[in-house]
Amino acid sequence: MTAQATETRVLLHDAEATSELLGKVVSANWLTRKAGLGLIPCTRIGRRAMWSDNDIAELIRENYCDPRNYGRKRRA
Repeated sequence: MTAQATETRVLLHDAEATSELLGKVVSANWLTRKAGLGLIPCTRIGRRAMWSDNDIAELIRENYCDPRNYGRKRRA
């Protein structure tokens, strides 16, 4: 029995494209800084942080980039 190779291709987006896909709710700079600190999901290619569609969906699902509270100060 021979094993069939399955090929999966994943489209990766850079910080600018990810910011555009998120409706500019977060900046490319914010994405790069948070990814560098390991605070948001991303895929690393060498030193460069890239975002797959699954990473972007997780950012939205986990409210990392909720447009309702972006730019607002939180009160204690």
